[in-house]
Amino acid sequence: MATVAITQGYDVGVDVESFVKPRDALKVAERFFAPEEAALVRSKSDPASRSEVFFAIWTLKEAVLKADGRGLARGLDSFVVSLSPLAVSSESEETYALAQWRRGGFFIAAAARGGEANFRVEEARPSELIQIV
Repeated sequence: MATVAITQGYDVGVDVESFVKPRDALKVAERFFAPEEAALVRSKSDPASRSEVFFAIWTLKEAVLKADGRGLARGLDSFVVSLSPLAVSSESEETYALAQWRRGGFFIAAAARGGEANFRVEEARPSELIQIV
């Protein structure tokens, strides 16, 4: 799985994660996520639901950090993502357009800093891609 983002006028970040069941999704969420996000992971009773919510939050947070340009130096707990509706809240009050998809066994998230953006997913088989040698 590969993801490419093309923009004009926006700082953009994308993240793709394979949907696997982390052994300690709640432990990771409680250590790195904002309290509200960790509580959402904790509210799911079965491991599959916890993993799904964990990866939905994780991919959005990673996409925002990449769009921001500071990466993990900003800290995963320095802002909160909401899953419904998709939104970011932080003390900086920066605005982000967000989108999220699930394709096969992957979570995909995209974030554009500074306003509205139209996101779309295009899928292609490796044989359909142009190979430059």
